[in-house]
Amino acid sequence: MDNNSAAPTPQPWPMHHHGAPILQTDLTPNQKLYWDAYNTTTYFTLQTPHAFSLRLHLITLILSGIFLYPIVMVLNNVKSKRFLPALYIQSIISLISCITYANFINNVPVLYPNMAYSKMVLGLAIFTLLNMAFQSIHFLKNYYLSPNSAYNPLKSIDDEMELELETPSSPSTLYENDHDSISDFNLFQQSTSTSFSFKWSNRLSTLSPLITFFHNASLWGLFFYFTILFPTMLADLSLFGMHNRIFNLLAHWIKGGIFFLIGVLSLARYCGCFEQIGGAWNQTSISYNQDPISNSLFIKFHRFIPNNGLILSFEFMESLLIFIYGSTNVFLEHLASPGGAWTAKDLQHVSIAFMYLGAGICGLLVEFKLSSWKKSLYSAKTDSSSSSSSSSSPDLVTPGFSPNPFPIFTIFWTGLLMSKHAQASQLSTEIHVQWGSLLTYGTFFRLLTFILMSYPPFRSNKPTKPLTELITSFCLLSGGLIFMESTDQVIEALAYRGLTPMFTMNVSVGIVALIMAWIMCVFAIKDRLKA
Repeated sequence: MDNNSAAPTPQPWPMHHHGAPILQTDLTPNQKLYWDAYNTTTYFTLQTPHAFSLRLHLITLILSGIFLYPIVMVLNNVKSKRFLPALYIQSIISLISCITYANFINNVPVLYPNMAYSKMVLGLAIFTLLNMAFQSIHFLKNYYLSPNSAYNPLKSIDDEMELELETPSSPSTLYENDHDSISDFNLFQQSTSTSFSFKWSNRLSTLSPLITFFHNASLWGLFFYFTILFPTMLADLSLFGMHNRIFNLLAHWIKGGIFFLIGVLSLARYCGCFEQIGGAWNQTSISYNQDPISNSLFIKFHRFIPNNGLILSFEFMESLLIFIYGSTNVFLEHLASPGGAWTAKDLQHVSIAFMYLGAGICGLLVEFKLSSWKKSLYSAKTDSSSSSSSSSSPDLVTPGFSPNPFPIFTIFWTGLLMSKHAQASQLSTEIHVQWGSLLTYGTFFRLLTFILMSYPPFRSNKPTKPLTELITSFCLLSGGLIFMESTDQVIEALAYRGLTPMFTMNVSVGIVALIMAWIMCVFAIKDRLKA
């Protein structure tokens, strides 16, 4: 017997290529040619002495945009004195992040010509400086016009009058002339100072609405800028979307990002966000001349549109966005091959755009049809409540939800249709099934929310917090994230390394759980500070 011959190894199942890198599988000559030329070099893997600058950029960007900025917005919401110092700290960290990125990108080879992320980092630096300026001006305006401020001209006049009334008259007239001269000079100074204060007070009062607008616009604008900056960073530094591949990347990342943000919005509503406009699954009413929320742009918008005395529901806004998306996406589905013939794949995608267009129109019509029902639902609750003491009827009301099936109808069919889409590889097909199924599951729990909200115990002026919305949020967040991962270049990166569909599922679920935990922590901090 040959001692060099290998002895058979016991094994329960036949060997297969599950989880093996694609170059270790059976490939056709054309496939092997493609994968042999596959390049894994990205800015993340680039061997350079300046790699530390990139790591420092990523750490400071995540610290600034994900952890600190939400806290800054909470401090602004509760009108905390710590808002401005916290904003300065966050802004300094953002600027450090921009500087470290500039040091990195200017000292490494150009792997991605005309990269959008580099321009966005420059935009972040400019936006951060503008935000600091607008918030500082807003703080000074509030401080100067505050009734307790020493610089308030009206308070100065009151103090002067009080001082004059309390000053005793001198029994001696020996230095009367000198005293009168000094008093006249002081009176002239005070008069000049008060006149100057009145002048600036009037100017600030006139500019106050504009200052407040830029305060809110810059604060929220930077928040939304971060939501675009982070996915752009991941795409560009990974060299995704170069040349013609930009269309496939945008199709998946924009759509997946929208579902992800809807999941964030759903979780925020569960945590009590938008309570003043009935967005926290609570009924509410608004009087234009009494409630502070009536000064918001959203409520002011109601004065110029027919609303039948109802606050626009989130289902209305979802239907409107679905309609806009469907009407514009009809023309975007053919961008990858302009001028060419429409393929069956193009027609499949454009038919989904038609579904969005039709479902959006149906959703808007349903909102119109439900207007009387929603008013009667609100009235039935308030009439039976003994705590209602308002003698005047409100201008706008909402029962807190609208049983409009078309937004969830659209998400359901998007998930179902895309999970059945045949893809170029088995890996891609299975990942599409994952996010399609998650979106479908989310719609079932949203439907349960509608059913729960139809019963009187769940109709309250306070945030209702239906537990089904937690599952809805989780499904939408996970589905949206995996949707973004199903783009062609991510699939190729997974296949090259031999990663299976369960890798994307496991990692995505873990990341989403951490994101949900942080969002809920932010709202818990907000509630604690308000209390």
